[in-house]
Amino acid sequence: MDTEIGCFIQPEVGHAERKVSREFKIEAVKLVREGRVSVAQAGRDLGVHENVLRKWVKEFGSDPVQAFPGHGQLKPEQSEIERLRREVTKLKAERDILKKAGCLLQGGRHLPKDEGDRQVANVPLNLLDRQFVAERQNQKWIADFTYIWTAEGWLYVSAVIDLFSRRVVGWSISASMTVQLVADALLMAVWRRGKPDPLVHHSDHGSQYPAEQFQRLMADSGIVCSMSQSGNVWDSAAMESFFSSLKTERIERKTYRTRNEARADVFDYIERFYNATRRHSTIGYLSPVEFERKVG
Repeated sequence: MDTEIGCFIQPEVGHAERKVSREFKIEAVKLVREGRVSVAQAGRDLGVHENVLRKWVKEFGSDPVQAFPGHGQLKPEQSEIERLRREVTKLKAERDILKKAGCLLQGGRHLPKDEGDRQVANVPLNLLDRQFVAERQNQKWIADFTYIWTAEGWLYVSAVIDLFSRRVVGWSISASMTVQLVADALLMAVWRRGKPDPLVHHSDHGSQYPAEQFQRLMADSGIVCSMSQSGNVWDSAAMESFFSSLKTERIERKTYRTRNEARADVFDYIERFYNATRRHSTIGYLSPVEFERKVG
């Protein structure tokens, strides 16, 4: 059984091997097990080698609960490593705050530590500033989330888009609108793309993105935070375009009886249609995958 966090899948043209999340694997397996497409077709659509996909199907069939340990399913020793990593990161952050506060001892005036902490916690700048064109992959990512109604209740979809190709490089789907929702979408993007530098991640100022857990994840990944000020909707135009396409081209036509049904359909739309097939006027009427293979 594969015991790594994530799993290598077939590399794209011109790119190194990449990993995918447990969430991606489960939805890929369901796509095949439910008979919607063949293993070969699913592999082609998702960019996964057919043998790898067959391995996922076999592993999930043996133990659906314990399959694909890693993303959201850490082993005990991995959990302890993760806890220690968080502690080290927290200590480093506290040390940096103290250093920054100490630098403000100018002209005999001392800035209290709590005031310095507030300034550090509150000063994400808007680095995107409505500049939606990127010169290369992994230069500008934008992120947001939306919601879908099902007969079982609301389902929330978080996404991360690379502005270079308009490709959805990370996504997460959950029944809860939590920090973990947006963190899982970013983790998927990082696993797929590596830890690029420099990279700007832009979002709105909703409570999930400024949260300590999410900010720490970005810092650990070497990603620069950019945020719109409260009430500024213009910087979210590219994300709103994606969510509008998702809803008008797929969701509005459906009545979902369960959250799992909606989850599978969103996965299908993103990975098999929007990224791989749908043509975008902003990238010369190519799909994001085609554009990256041609230009990237």
